[in-house]
Amino acid sequence: MVNEEKVKVMTQLAIYEQRESKQEIKISKYYKHDYMKYHGLNSVIASTFGFLLILLCVVVVKIDYIMEHINDLPYKKILVTTLAAYAVFVFLYYVITLIVTGRKYEKIREHLIAYNRNLKDLQKIYKEEENASTETITILEEKEVKKDDATIDF
Repeated sequence: MVNEEKVKVMTQLAIYEQRESKQEIKISKYYKHDYMKYHGLNSVIASTFGFLLILLCVVVVKIDYIMEHINDLPYKKILVTTLAAYAVFVFLYYVITLIVTGRKYEKIREHLIAYNRNLKDLQKIYKEEENASTETITILEEKEVKKDDATIDF
């Protein structure tokens, strides 16, 4: 007879394994702090390249003005402003990355906790079925022994 609870749990496990398990199990091998730091470092590198691209675009757009006033530009002010903008840009990008990755890690942990709970439920179902089949075999053996005892004549 088909155990509906067993089928339900196995279906949930299969759906999870097909959709998300590989990536989530890989992420779960990290501690939360390490996972967030890793992505934070990646975001600093990516935001630096992004800032340099934005800066390059600004220079290309303003190239005529820069060439006309090359001797009169306040380079120190431009450098300080650019570095301050860079620091703010990278800091905001880093903070946003930490928030997003922290939430993602917690969501993955919830999924893995549910997955592990389903695995334990399935294991419990298998043990119950094994115990039930063992009990059935024991009862059948006892009946055979009683039949054998009843048929023995001295």
